[in-house]
Amino acid sequence: MKDKRYDFLQAIFDDGDLVAFGKDNASSNKPIDPIPNFLYTNAEKFCINPLKEWRNTDNVTRINSLLFEWDDKEVTPKQQMERFNACGIPYTTMVYSGGKSVHVIVRFTEPIENKAWQESWWNAIAKGLNTFGIIADVRARLIVQLSRVPESVRENTGLKQTLITIKERVSLAQMKEWLSKLNIEVKEPIEHPPIIYNEGANDKVSNMRKFKLATNWTQKKHGVYSSYMRTGGYMWLFSLGVNAYKLDMSFEAAASFAQIEWGHEFSGHNGNGKVADAINKGWSYGYKSRIEKVELR
Repeated sequence: MKDKRYDFLQAIFDDGDLVAFGKDNASSNKPIDPIPNFLYTNAEKFCINPLKEWRNTDNVTRINSLLFEWDDKEVTPKQQMERFNACGIPYTTMVYSGGKSVHVIVRFTEPIENKAWQESWWNAIAKGLNTFGIIADVRARLIVQLSRVPESVRENTGLKQTLITIKERVSLAQMKEWLSKLNIEVKEPIEHPPIIYNEGANDKVSNMRKFKLATNWTQKKHGVYSSYMRTGGYMWLFSLGVNAYKLDMSFEAAASFAQIEWGHEFSGHNGNGKVADAINKGWSYGYKSRIEKVELR
């Protein structure tokens, strides 16, 4: 296991990179030097790009990797492996997730310039995969996407997250060549002027609408919240607080709606916590980080 993990690290990361990994989404946020901890960890998830301080887009030190996952219950993991290999896409690693999919990482030899270009590359490659009937899960498009730690046993299935293949890193030119055979281009991102939020612009928007929108945004990233969640509850509510801040909704209002919806406490792998406290933490993070607010029309 140790040797496989070391080879995997060498394929995906460079010396000096800090890597976030943990048992679940909530514990996979704080990046550290992966040597030696990553080699012996029972963590199930890791962030595919190197970070500083905390797992969010602004803290990615280099955009090196893209993840492609085909989450289809009708296609077995073995069939997915065969299809990925048959389509000829240049990739760096393939890991069986211990569930219903395989995770394929393209680790480029040179960093992608910025988030806009990252999305263009991901979309182009996903389009290429689609021509072979592989439907790449759009939820795996994030720069700070979590993938599966190879050779760990997945707690909810008891199956090993098996390292299938390690190949070479991929140059942008190699990927362009594969895409060109499919008549697909990586489209240059359209630059949009910065959005300047006018303070108070959302004052006439009801808190109910803000809460529903913040909830929808959070669900797109973390799935549907449940008061019976065993893990991930804190991060879900933290993200809800961040999204409430983006909509210029007070954390008191967001917490009030959340408590009516799900109660006053959440359960997690680190024990119970207060719903209002988790939302407050997220809202305060948005405020301190000066995250851009969104004006509703």
